[in-house]
Amino acid sequence: MLPGFNEEWLGQPIAVHRLPTAFGLLSFALRWHGARPALLWEVEGDRNLTLRCASIDPEWSTTDQRGEALLEAPVFDHVHRHLDHASEESVPETPVDEGTSFT
Repeated sequence: MLPGFNEEWLGQPIAVHRLPTAFGLLSFALRWHGARPALLWEVEGDRNLTLRCASIDPEWSTTDQRGEALLEAPVFDHVHRHLDHASEESVPETPVDEGTSFT
């Protein structure tokens, strides 16, 4: 899955539904937990296969038809780029109007 992965895609969710392959229909999604991607997959078919996501985590593989896994953080140019979703500096702070808060 994902034979190539660009650094610009870090932190972005990816979803593929019912992709035709020689082994059956493949669906998968990539979601992010900080710097680490969670991979969910399902193969509709009865042929044995080994799934890999070497462009993100070269050590991971599975023969399961469906499942989920927390992959290692991708490495680019031998340096980890860590995503910190808790500190979104680009999101401006929105002032709360008096009388509209829950206090």
